[in-house]
Order: sequence, then C-alpha cells, then structure tokens
Amino acid sequence: MDIRLAGKMDGIEVAEKILTKENIPIIFMTGYNDKSTVDRINKLNPAGFIVKPIDIFEILSLIEKNI
Repeated sequence: MDIRLAGKMDGIEVAEKILTKENIPIIFMTGYNDKSTVDRINKLNPAGFIVKPIDIFEILSLIEKNI
C-alpha cells in the first residue's frame, strides 16, 4: 500500500478500513518516512515497511515471509 494516494484518504487510512474487514498482511511503501507517518503505520502492525526507491528483492522477501 502506497502512503500517498489521490483522493481524500491516504494509504494508511485505506489500510485501516481494509483491516476492519479483512485480516490480511499489508506492506507499506513510501518516500515519506517522517516520524509521524512511521508512528501511524506502526499502529497497524504492518507486514512490512519499505522506503522508496524500492528494492524488488526486499518486496519479494516480505511477501514470502507473510504467505
């Protein structure tokens, strides 16, 4: 889930809504890793957090770890 999305909600808010209905692992990715963003993400106990630029092997490792 990217943090910055077009529209009124950001990726963290979308993830919160998803997690109220489904128990699925969410991996966040963003170029924004300021303390307030990271604190909001950590409250959701994400399956992972990747800071852009993205390393495909890091993503694959997180996916494999969570399936």
